[in-house]
Amino acid sequence: MEGAAPDRLEAVVVIAPHVVIRGNAQKEISILAEQGFLITRRKTFAMSPSQTRAIAAGNDAVATKFGSGPVCALVVVRNDATSPYSALAELGLDTLYCTDSSLSTLRVKAALFPGRRQFERTLAVTSGAAGQQLLESVCRQHGFIVVARQERGLTAKDAERLRVHLSLEQKTLWVLEKDNAIVDLQLAVGDATVVSVSRTLAEADNAIQTYWPEGFPLQRTLALLKPDVTAAGHRAAILQAIVDAGFTVIAERCLQMTLEKTKAFYAEHAGKPFYDGLVEFMSSGPIVALALSKPNAVSAWRTLLGPTNSDTARQTAPNSIRAQFGTDGRRNAAHGSDSELSAARELRFFFADLPAASHRPVSAQEIEGKQQEASLNQVLIKGLTALCRTKPVGLAAVKQLGEWLRDNNPLRPVIIEPAAGAQKEYASTLEKLQERAPGGQIRIVFIVGPPGSGKGTQCEMMRSQLGTGRACPRSSMLFA
Repeated sequence: MEGAAPDRLEAVVVIAPHVVIRGNAQKEISILAEQGFLITRRKTFAMSPSQTRAIAAGNDAVATKFGSGPVCALVVVRNDATSPYSALAELGLDTLYCTDSSLSTLRVKAALFPGRRQFERTLAVTSGAAGQQLLESVCRQHGFIVVARQERGLTAKDAERLRVHLSLEQKTLWVLEKDNAIVDLQLAVGDATVVSVSRTLAEADNAIQTYWPEGFPLQRTLALLKPDVTAAGHRAAILQAIVDAGFTVIAERCLQMTLEKTKAFYAEHAGKPFYDGLVEFMSSGPIVALALSKPNAVSAWRTLLGPTNSDTARQTAPNSIRAQFGTDGRRNAAHGSDSELSAARELRFFFADLPAASHRPVSAQEIEGKQQEASLNQVLIKGLTALCRTKPVGLAAVKQLGEWLRDNNPLRPVIIEPAAGAQKEYASTLEKLQERAPGGQIRIVFIVGPPGSGKGTQCEMMRSQLGTGRACPRSSMLFA
């Protein structure tokens, strides 16, 4: 944001390839140390074309010089916490490329020292209509999600906290989110004076907690993973992207819609040119329905989806779900509700038993518990109905209900009769073992596990190593 500089400004220094190849990089590093620079990061590597472009910034001579071989890249700060830029310029070493501002440092550091991109929230402060227009344009171009905004007149304390100039003009505070939001927003805004942004995650968190102490109300939306991505095996990757974007999946359902149900879901589009093809496609294979929750969920999910046409998405929002997994305008990976009203209607269509919305995320465990409760109620209603038919008196009613529940338990274990001839084999084996066992006492060990888990192998190992009896060839039992 505008105003005071952070305590220790960073700069990026790149040592030229011819110095690195000759083994003289350490001499340059020693010069930097003698001049009061502290190296916080270092790596030697050959830059990719995109990394070379990041430091060249359109200067062909720089691109040729530093893109010709391995370089040694450094992140440096001044020991005395002063600005490093003028001190680096005064060195006058033509073997070094040095960033000359905090903005160029952000850009080059992001290119040369890319970290794991994680989902972040950041704060922006805009001044007037020009600031608002600039930030809205940045959000559209770079995929920032607007979580919340508020207009307020700033006090002197506010201006100091946000590091903006105090004026009578009202400011607009914005909470934005996306992966790597802190750095990406600084780079996107540049040195514009009408927009100020947080420079660190801690700074953003502190400001957000100050001006939104109660957090943000949750919203729900529907997501549908379409037949093309489920058939291609992209379900897990898209779910991971959803979770990484800060959504809570409060309900999930895999199904294949009938033609009639698909027509009912898309009824508002009936008569439009794309309707018949859309209905046919959406009923052509399994889909995954998701109930998603997060602040401003409708807008956030549509931003993550990207433009409707996947080809357009690849051009304008290359990191969006449709850009990565979609094919065209119809086979575009996923569906998202277009408004809060549509979301409520569409969620009821797929999740009729979904609990009422609350101001906190609802976990999948709560949804599962609700579904189990509904199933229990259905069983009890049937049992009580049977009880009403016979009208037992007193404790007889309790006994009869208990017996009915025992006999009609939907989770009652199923006993599978052994295959023909197996019982005779078991009986024969037992007789032989009883003849050899002291007192006719036999211990039976059951080895339990799914198919292919190695039950038979374990039986044989126990028999051979522990001196037990024999393994029954058609079961997971060991007779000891």
